[in-house]
Parts: sequence; C-alpha cells; structure tokens
Amino acid sequence: KLARCAAGTAPVDPIPGDSPPVVDAPVRTCPGCGTSMKNWRRHMARCCPDHLDMASWREDAPYVWEQTLQRYGEDSLHARVMRMRFGFDGAEPATFEEIAGEVGLKTYRVAETVQAALQAVPMRADDVPVQVLFEDESVLAVAKPPRINVTPRNRNRGGALLNRALHHLRKGAFCDGDGISTPTQETHARDAAGPAGAPGDDGAPYVVHRLDYNTSGVVLFAKTRSAAAHLAEQLRDSGKVTKCYLALCGDGPAGPGALPAAAGGWFEVDGPIGREDRSRQMVRPDGKKALTWCRVIPAAEDTLARLLLARPVTGRTHQIRVHAAHAGLPLLADEVYGVESSLLSRHALHAWRVAFSHPASGERIQVSAPLPDDFSKAMDQLGLRLPADIERLADIPPSQQAKSPSYESVVQLVTWQLVQRKLHLLHDNVLRSAYLQLGNSELAASSGRCSTPDAGWRMRPAPSAVS
Repeated sequence: KLARCAAGTAPVDPIPGDSPPVVDAPVRTCPGCGTSMKNWRRHMARCCPDHLDMASWREDAPYVWEQTLQRYGEDSLHARVMRMRFGFDGAEPATFEEIAGEVGLKTYRVAETVQAALQAVPMRADDVPVQVLFEDESVLAVAKPPRINVTPRNRNRGGALLNRALHHLRKGAFCDGDGISTPTQETHARDAAGPAGAPGDDGAPYVVHRLDYNTSGVVLFAKTRSAAAHLAEQLRDSGKVTKCYLALCGDGPAGPGALPAAAGGWFEVDGPIGREDRSRQMVRPDGKKALTWCRVIPAAEDTLARLLLARPVTGRTHQIRVHAAHAGLPLLADEVYGVESSLLSRHALHAWRVAFSHPASGERIQVSAPLPDDFSKAMDQLGLRLPADIERLADIPPSQQAKSPSYESVVQLVTWQLVQRKLHLLHDNVLRSAYLQLGNSELAASSGRCSTPDAGWRMRPAPSAVS
C-alpha cells in the first residue's frame, strides 16, 4: 500500500485527528446544452429538469406548460420551443440541435430560450389560509403550523408556508394588528431586483428566517428588498432580534461541561455546535460558537416533564434541540436528540415570540404565536400550565444577558482553535517519531488521538422514554 501511495495509485490516509482534505467539486456536462459546470444541479434545474429528476418533473410539467402558455401565448417562439423540448401537447421530445434546425436558430439560442422560459415561471401559490400575526407594507408575520416546510423544493412545487404567504399577498389585502383586512394601494411593493427568497418578479415575499419542518411558531417574511436587507442585518447582529421558544422536556444526563439546570432562574448553555453526520449536530469544541439562555418554569414535583423557555443568542442548525439535550433537558418526541413520547407526533418545540426593530420606522415590534392544539393538549396531559406572568418570565434581566461576541473576538477564537489543533497534531507526530526511533511500535500506534482536543465531546445516547 505504501508503494502504491508513493506511485500515486492509492489514496494517502490522513494523519489521525487532522481535518479531511478539501476535494474540488466534480465538473459535469449538462446533457441538454452541453455546458460544463461545477454547480450542475442548479444549472440543470434551470435548463433540463427532466434529466435531473424525471419523477419530480412529471409532477411539475403541467404547471410549467400552463404558465408558459399564459405568459407567452400558444403561437410564440418560447411556446414552440418548450413544446418541442419537453413534448408538451403530445409532441415528441427533441434535443436542442433538432429544435435549432426546426426553428432556424443557433443551438445556444434555443438553450437560452428554454432557460428563460423556465425561469419566468412564477412561484406556485397555494390557496390555503394563513394565520397572520402582524402585517404592514414592509413585514408579514405568520404562524407556522407543524409538519410543513417554510420553502418549497422548487418554485414549481407548492405545499410550503411560502406558497401560502404568496397567495395571501396576491389577494390584494393585508391584515393590521387588529386582524382587519385592508386593501393596499400597491399589493406587491417590490424593488427592481427579484426577491432573495424566491427569485423572480412574481410578488413572492422574501424569506427572512426559517423553522424546522416539525417546529411551529412565528415566521417573518419581508415584502420589499430593503426590508429584507434590514431584517437580515438584524439577524446577523446577535441581540437585535430576540426569539423565545417554548419546549416540553424530559430528564436526561447532561453533557460534559454543562451547567446544572436549576428550576426558576435563567442559565446559559454555551457549547459550540458542529456537524456529526448529514442529519445530526453535536456539541464539539471545533464547532461554531453557539449560546442559548434557558429557563425551566417551576411545576409540580410529580410531573413527568418540564416546560422550558429558550432564548437563542446565535442561530445554529438545531441549536435549541442540541443545547437542551446537552443540558440534560431532552425534548419530548424528538427522534434525533430527545426522548420518545406518545403525546406528540413531532418534537415539542414552538417558536413562541419574536421581537425586532421595524425596517421602516425603527419601532420595536413584538409578535407572539398562540400554542398549537397538539402542544396545548400535551401540556394538559402532563399537568403543565403557562404562568400568568409568562411575559415577565420570558425577559432576561440585563445583568444576566451575555455580551454579544464581536467579529474580531470570533476571529481570534477561531484562529486560536486552529493553532491549538495544529499544536496537538505536531505534538502527536513528534511523539510518534520518537517512539518509532526507540523501536516501540505500540506506543507509536497509541499516540495518535490521545491528545486531540475533541476527545470525549460526543453527545451521550438518548435517555429513557417518557410515556
């Protein structure tokens, strides 16, 4: 194997504890237009989606053809090219070269026509009512039900909260703070450029932030480009947008370094979060900075679960679920990080309250979402109640609030972590070489991962079930 490695015919094993080598993305050729690119999935979705995913394209094709006819007309060049390319109206699908000879255009012009027609298809709007929590000319806040995505798989596919919000905006009315619908003078106030959340001029709102598929609660959308940029800047600056979640938790072992979760007062869970595999995060020292303030609402001693208030300072993937499990408070019905429970069919997490500064006026806006039915029923069966002073309990005293880390401090922390990791690797290599020179192969073999900083930081197994 060493000879093959030296000859370049076999991969070289990385040094134990070292980061994996960076591999360039493969370059592929589009089967439709023949263009070579690295981001081939995005290109094929806009050029030849039938080659990317045939099953998905069969579902999307009727809507694409309907919108093409509505936009360009049946006798237009775009409609003729799309009919021949994808076999609409019973036509036989043809290649770009065959279409070019039929319509008298260059092959690249045919490809550009198909790509323009596909990108001009507006996002599908679902005629499903949404629960509007706050709305004006700049911001739309809605209550997301559980078991629904915030954004669809593609713009031709519905079934997401964004599709419902788009239909709400296309109705030409908005709800004020009292829930009264009022017609707008300009239903879709847009800037010249297309929206960040859904490219195009179809009036789709900007996606400001997201929630997990099974998480319910407040979701913010921006109606204009300037409002989206302002809200995105607030989200990047820790502390300007405050979020408060409600969770139902069981009991479990706390992770290493976690502070004890005392009932009644606020405590912080400060644990960097990194990826463990494709679908699971974990607390690990080489992860990204993550901080969550938590508070256990006092309840009766005989209750099998506890109500948790969680206020994330940072916005990492699955942050509250990971930090709750790390603090010994795993979420009920969370199949990835928590404990089993027959009370809910999804993890018990609700984005209860969001506060932000209005993009136009600068006024502080606070939006709350009522508890969904499954969450409320689970609380009733567990004997838990929302305290009458829940609004006061959800506010962290200024003396306890952690100062938001500056950009410079984060850079210094990451740099020191990289230096520390390289020093550990250098230390291991020196020990290994010394042991080999002394002829002690067993010590050389055991000197690999013994001093790496990420030893002993894996998440512990999920605790026992809560009935």
